[in-house]
Amino acid sequence: TFYTGLYNPLSATMTGFVADETGYTFMGSLNYEGSPFSYLEIHTDSDFTVLGFTMEDTEEEDNWVEFMMIHSGETMTDDTIPLSALPYILVDMSEFDDGEGDEQHDGEDYIDWNPYYGGYCEWEGNPDDDDNVWSCKEHVSDQYWDTWWYYCESHDGDWFCTDDFGESSDYANSANNDRYTNGYDGEDGDDSDDDEITSLDDFDVSSWDSTNDLEQIVDWFNVNYMYEEDEPVYQVDDFLSLCDASPDYIDYYVAECVFDSAMNMLYNDDEPGEEESYFYDHCVVSDDGLSSLDCWTNEMDVDDDGNPEDNDSYWNYECEQLTDGTWECMTDHINYYDNCEDDEHESDLECWLDEWDTDNDGSYDLGSDGYMDYECEQLEDGRWACGHTDVIEAFQNYDNCVEENGMYDCWNDDWVDSEGNVSITDDYELEDCSELENGTWDCFIGYVFDNDEDEETYYCIPFVEYNSAGFSIYDNSS
Repeated sequence: TFYTGLYNPLSATMTGFVADETGYTFMGSLNYEGSPFSYLEIHTDSDFTVLGFTMEDTEEEDNWVEFMMIHSGETMTDDTIPLSALPYILVDMSEFDDGEGDEQHDGEDYIDWNPYYGGYCEWEGNPDDDDNVWSCKEHVSDQYWDTWWYYCESHDGDWFCTDDFGESSDYANSANNDRYTNGYDGEDGDDSDDDEITSLDDFDVSSWDSTNDLEQIVDWFNVNYMYEEDEPVYQVDDFLSLCDASPDYIDYYVAECVFDSAMNMLYNDDEPGEEESYFYDHCVVSDDGLSSLDCWTNEMDVDDDGNPEDNDSYWNYECEQLTDGTWECMTDHINYYDNCEDDEHESDLECWLDEWDTDNDGSYDLGSDGYMDYECEQLEDGRWACGHTDVIEAFQNYDNCVEENGMYDCWNDDWVDSEGNVSITDDYELEDCSELENGTWDCFIGYVFDNDEDEETYYCIPFVEYNSAGFSIYDNSS
């Protein structure tokens, strides 16, 4: 029987266990600063059913308390006796259904909820708190506010708050959400489910045109991302910076970049500039590039003839031979150079290492690597850090585009037959095409991944001619 109606669970760190006459005793310490009891023992039977527990004051051995779990029989308590006068308290554990309460939030998707049982929370209720926060009290009748939270929900008169979803003005309406009870899958509502987010189409957004829309992606990311201790929570502006996008111009492609960045961080666990380490049995000077190495494991040399069927390439400064003869290579997917300078093309840079300047005349004579100027940055030590853009948007240019039935029909002038008829057009979503200053149209057709060095990619359209009957024919030789 509860006297106070309060349930405020503590956590403990278990450090060992021993077998005893009843089963096992597990030892540990309570994770609660200021507790009069710091030492904890949990007693179980041989099937690990909890029989009871003991708490002791490590600074005063006579200060201890022991609890026994009663699994059968009847118990009676005179509830007219003040709680402070009782040497024990009875708790009916059947009131805690399996899977309910804070325990359900353990695991990979752990959210740190702070409960206010019988408390009170109000959006921007305390003028001394920050903007866009919930102000909370331990009890509705308290004169003073306890603290503030970014996100709060109300369930049956109790409040549950967390900062794990980050800050958003949209959380002013979070009181009736069900993330606490049902978890969070990118949407709020009574029918929340656990469907996996795999694309932008899985979000409840009709048109990606504001930072509020992007907030859905970032909220979903923050729920699923495993943050390190003291790692700041990612905000929309952080992802816009990764995508080199402005909050004043949001469209579908910006949203797609934000989503792709979030997916990469969630499933590849790679942050920009984070180094990855790989180990190889062999590394030799490469024939394909200056100052580079080809590295492989024994498994990559399938026929064991010393010429591997596959290998990985690195800069020579990215690899180090270990004492056992194997190699450790690390890459942050960024190339470093001693020099970069503008070439004859606008916005282009030519970059090289000092060793590529064999006559020491200040210019390369063994070759250089080319970059766009926005792909390189000079570091404080004078070196240059460069990285090619992984994904390039590809567009098809047309002479004409007209809107038909919510789509753009696009064609070139030479697709028109002698009678002025256009028998073939290419269809695009409205957001995929834009008219240029010269009157032609550019339409988005996909992405080109320019890190596929061994494979050239072409985007082709058929060459169209028309016969005397007006039917279009395709010239397959083009």
